Amino acid sequence: MNDASHSTYVLFGLAILASIVGAWLALKMVSYFKGRSVKRRLNRGLQKEKEAAKWLKRNGYKIIDYQLKLSYTLQENGVDKRVVVSPDFRVSKNGQEQLVEVKSGSAAPRIENRDTRRQLLEYHFIEPDTPLFLLDMENNELKKIEFPLYGIQNNPTAWKFYLGLLMGVSVTAFFFWWFTRK
Repeated sequence: MNDASHSTYVLFGLAILASIVGAWLALKMVSYFKGRSVKRRLNRGLQKEKEAAKWLKRNGYKIIDYQLKLSYTLQENGVDKRVVVSPDFRVSKNGQEQLVEVKSGSAAPRIENRDTRRQLLEYHFIEPDTPLFLLDMENNELKKIEFPLYGIQNNPTAWKFYLGLLMGVSVTAFFFWWFTRK
């Protein structure tokens, strides 16, 4: 082997080693900055929750619980699975308990955000009779969230059907009585 081919192999090996080290460094940097971003978001979220507690108290709410644990059980292939969720606050105002979820940022406080909506829907599923609120800390706005009660539909015109049924049975009974009396 001559010196030229030997140095070509050495350069090729160094290039591969440099590529591996460069890729490793790039992954470490991405991981580092991603971790910093997550930490920053978490810290901002915690800060906004502290601000939310102050906002709630200023607006007449009594904080009953913070980061409470609610749970329900569902089945996966016949096996019970317990699911735990944590609304940010259980509060009370005018003697009525309510659940409050705090969101900040540009997307999270919007009910159109599917993750936020699904989170609130789980709370509603567990405690359907407890009023549910979304506190948008970007705009200091408390929004009441109400989901439709499918399956427990209250039909305001049902009474008309039952009144008509009662009248029909009454008229039928009257004519039956009228024609069969002797």
